[in-house]
Amino acid sequence: VVNGSSGVPATFGPPDVTTAVAPGSYVGIYGSRLGTAAAQASSAALPSSLGGVTVTVNGLSAPMYYSDSGQVNIQLPNETKPGVALLRVDVNGIPSNTAYIRVAAGAPGITVFGNNRAAIRNQDQSVNLPENPAAVGSFISIYFTGIGPLDNPVPTGQPAPLSPLSRATSTCRVFINNIVVTTQFCGLTPQSTGLAQANVQVPNLPPGDYPVRIFIGTVGSNLPMMSIGK
Repeated sequence: VVNGSSGVPATFGPPDVTTAVAPGSYVGIYGSRLGTAAAQASSAALPSSLGGVTVTVNGLSAPMYYSDSGQVNIQLPNETKPGVALLRVDVNGIPSNTAYIRVAAGAPGITVFGNNRAAIRNQDQSVNLPENPAAVGSFISIYFTGIGPLDNPVPTGQPAPLSPLSRATSTCRVFINNIVVTTQFCGLTPQSTGLAQANVQVPNLPPGDYPVRIFIGTVGSNLPMMSIGK
């Protein structure tokens, strides 16, 4: 069981790094015979079952993004309490073994793709890539999960509204190359379920690739890379 954005296992480790998953976050489950056929949610409002597959966390039904024989993606129910949680997958009524996972109030994981690239949109909404870097002084959106408590809570399995926005109530700090950057917004991505974003200003650094990290409270995310240009 992993943070669905960063891929970091929801196990036990130091309190200052993301080795947990947070209520409301995107979670990936890997194994074998977890389903009979690939099935995917058809809207941002997530169903409680897909293709005969259901998932429970501490007895609570978890909304589902996707399921197939080797992978199931869920939203961890908002009602899940921090600590140790018990997760189980049922396929057509047949239960799996139980996975013990670590749950924290906030557990940020930046979404990654390719060779440890951070999922970032530049100010013009294009994808941040080495051949398409963000300009110094511009604003970018960094996508992640595990944002923790919100000032405008959203029901489990439902997309975040456009208005009012749902912002993190815990301190949200973003670092690019170990520099604290100006954060314009840190909250749920409107019309998405379980996805958050931090809108920040690109610091004055020479052109190149730099690590990005998000802290929710004292808990830090993974460190994927982004590209900065002139």
